[in-house]
Amino acid sequence: MRAIVAGALFFGLTGATLAQQPSYNEQVEKEFPALDRLVKGQPYKSAYAALLKELSPVPDYLSGVLKRKGDYMTFGSKQVSVDGSPYRVAMVCPTNVTCAEYGSVFLFTADGRQGWAEIRDGDKPVYLGGPNAAQKQALDQAFDE
Repeated sequence: MRAIVAGALFFGLTGATLAQQPSYNEQVEKEFPALDRLVKGQPYKSAYAALLKELSPVPDYLSGVLKRKGDYMTFGSKQVSVDGSPYRVAMVCPTNVTCAEYGSVFLFTADGRQGWAEIRDGDKPVYLGGPNAAQKQALDQAFDE
């Protein structure tokens, strides 16, 4: 009888523990949030909005990211190291285009308080936020991956 009770308690506790574990998709979204999820909260939202103020006009797909509406595709962000400091990089582009030619990459400090971007619209890239050479290289590299 003790073995049955012990087994039931073990499996019951294990089941409860497993039920509390996030799903694979939830874990991926938490570790590698796409840009629209990343800028949903502060301080990333403010850093993103500050970068968009440098554009005139702001492409619809970029303003749509803040509203989480519109024709855009986002991809999971990732952590990168630039000059030994941690950053988060995320890409967004309008739907039905080649992202490497018509997309945007955003680079944020690890705490999300400051950001830089590279916007491509088929011709020369436009850099926002005044990235240094190493940050520009990280932005360029994100397009190549």
